[in-house]
Amino acid sequence: MKILVTGFEPFGGDRKNVSWEAVERLPAVIEGAEIITACLPVSYDRVEPELWALAERFSPDAVLCVGLAGNRDCLTPEQTAVNLMASKIPDNDGVQYQGQKIQPAGPEYRTSALPAAEIAQAMATAGIPAKVSPSAGTFVCNRVMYGLLEGIAAGKGPKTGGFLHVPREEAVPLEKICQGLEIEIREIVWNLK
Repeated sequence: MKILVTGFEPFGGDRKNVSWEAVERLPAVIEGAEIITACLPVSYDRVEPELWALAERFSPDAVLCVGLAGNRDCLTPEQTAVNLMASKIPDNDGVQYQGQKIQPAGPEYRTSALPAAEIAQAMATAGIPAKVSPSAGTFVCNRVMYGLLEGIAAGKGPKTGGFLHVPREEAVPLEKICQGLEIEIREIVWNLK
C-alpha cells in the first residue's frame, strides 16, 4: 500500500510552511504503508496538475494533502471542498481570484472521501488539539482538495483522499502536528485494509 502525502511551499511572505515541515518529517513506512511525500506549489493554476502528475508517477492508494490555516488553533480534518476560488492575498504566481468557480458545471461542494469526524476524534483522544472543519476555505488548499475529490469520484487514481489543515507552530507545537498527521495516516491505512 502507498500513501502520497503533500505539504505546501511557503506563501504570503512567510519563510517556511509548517505543513511541509510536518510532512517531510514523516517516517518512510506507517502501519506497513509506504509513505511518499511531496511539496506542492501555492498556485491556483499549477497545484492540481502537479498533484495528478505525482499520482500518475507513484500510483498511490490514497492521497492526503496538508496545508496551513494560520488563523486556526488546532488540527482540522476537512469535510468539504467548495466550488469557489477567492482570496485576500495573491498566490505565489500573483493570481488572486475573487469568486470564480473551480468547475463552472461542477457541484457546489465535494465531500471528503476520508472519515473526518473519526480522524479528529482519534487525534483528540491522543491529546492532539483537533476538530472537524466544515470547509477547506477558498484559497489554494480548497482548490487542490476539490480537484482531488473530483478525480477520486471519476475513478482517476487513488481509492481515497482528503485534506488536513494544520495551525501555526505558535498554536500547536510541530511535534504535536507531526503526531496528529501520523494518526490521520494510520486511520487512512486501517480504512483501506
